[in-house]
Amino acid sequence: MGAMRNICIVLEIIVLLGIVGTSLTSVITIALLKSDFSGYCPLYPTVTKQGSDGFRITPHDVSNCNYVIGFNAVALLLAILIGIGRAVEVIKQPGLSDNSLLSLIIGILCGVTTLLALTSACIVTVGFKSLCNQLVSVSPEEFKSLVKCVHFQKTQGIGYDISHFHDYLSDAQV
Repeated sequence: MGAMRNICIVLEIIVLLGIVGTSLTSVITIALLKSDFSGYCPLYPTVTKQGSDGFRITPHDVSNCNYVIGFNAVALLLAILIGIGRAVEVIKQPGLSDNSLLSLIIGILCGVTTLLALTSACIVTVGFKSLCNQLVSVSPEEFKSLVKCVHFQKTQGIGYDISHFHDYLSDAQV
């Protein structure tokens, strides 16, 4: 029973390390994205055509990006704390008897951590799709079927540095 419990804890630590990596990536990329957009959040924007080859991105509520950053920061912290606790448990007390209350609390915290990470991933995914749909909508009618969102990263948006938005949002989405 002790060896099986240790295997489960090691697997839990591996999953928590995955949450640490993905949450850290999300926090960094969304923070960089906000920096490129002068502190605004480009998720769920309004894009309008400006002239023959330009467009203006009007960001709306910054809370979407702040939500993603905040929840991923919380998930990151929880994953680190739970992982350290579990690692100490495996290293220092391999013959530890099963504490059902502790296991329940850690299970709930892991579930909350996973839910936070998945919720923020959904916000990024839908916001990214909204941004791409808005950008494609301002392209000339004859090119709409050929234009992909990544192409706008090579153009000049009015007012913001959009040279990395697709890369940042793709990384945060993963």
